[in-house]
Amino acid sequence: MADIKLIALDLDGTLLTTDKKLTERTKATLKAAREKGVKVVLTTGRPLKAMDFFLKELGTDGHDDEYTITFNGGLVQKNTGEILDKTVFSIDDVSRIYEETEKLNIPLDAISEGIVYQIQSDQESLYAQFNPALTFVPTAFEDLSSQITYNKCVTAFPQEPLDAAIQKISPELLTNMKFLNHVNSC
Repeated sequence: MADIKLIALDLDGTLLTTDKKLTERTKATLKAAREKGVKVVLTTGRPLKAMDFFLKELGTDGHDDEYTITFNGGLVQKNTGEILDKTVFSIDDVSRIYEETEKLNIPLDAISEGIVYQIQSDQESLYAQFNPALTFVPTAFEDLSSQITYNKCVTAFPQEPLDAAIQKISPELLTNMKFLNHVNSC
């Protein structure tokens, strides 16, 4: 049997309990794997900043030789924060998504390197409730910078109206963007 060099684990629905915690058994198992030289890579839709607590619990925070895959695969980085690879949205991409969310009357948050730009809307985003460790900056769409790139756009909204809105997303946008529907795990 080949030696295992790396295990990559999703958080929500896999590594974490239903109340978003790591069990002692899980921590011990991952520690044993690391002691055998196995890289333990956490994968998540969250930004690295929202992972600080879990990385500390696992003893991998701030390590130059430990890695995390964040933003649903959009960012690969060392646990020091150094970015190794990324797929990002330009301001034009965010603009296209914003136009669609405005038509659908749902809120939009644009995330860049762990800062959440809460784009002002008639509807309130619920994203801050799911990720209180992040920095949230209320922003008018016109004030979003074209000088930075964005890692992820999020609509956190009550499930029923969000499900109805998703059914109405333009086919063009569905073809060009990846949509994930996570309930209570943003």
